[in-house]
Amino acid sequence: MLDYIRIACAVPAVRVGDTEQNTRDICDFMEKADAQDVDVVLFPEMALTGYTCGDLLFQDALWNAVKEGVGQIAHVSGQHPNLTAVVGLPVRIGHKLYNCAAVIARGEVAGIVPKTHLTSAETRWFTS
Repeated sequence: MLDYIRIACAVPAVRVGDTEQNTRDICDFMEKADAQDVDVVLFPEMALTGYTCGDLLFQDALWNAVKEGVGQIAHVSGQHPNLTAVVGLPVRIGHKLYNCAAVIARGEVAGIVPKTHLTSAETRWFTS
């Protein structure tokens, strides 16, 4: 028997560097998606911070805000156990920065997938 899943793409008005507002918008879209029986909601690349943060990506304040935002998104996902969200965000490991997609479901980050094929402009900030 075939089973179907409903996938939605959500495109919030991302504010560069404003992780608090971006997190609220992502959580609002998650709640709307769950109300419409969506199984997986996809968000844009770097949806949590904005794509054009530039050197702000290396600031501890932004990195701490990213971790806080992911925690809030995970919390909201725990309230909507039938919904999986895929959210674009930067991930810092040591002195390297990765452009990633986090798979968030049932109150936790289920996985993180780094972007592997970077443009030449992206290599200024990100590691493949």
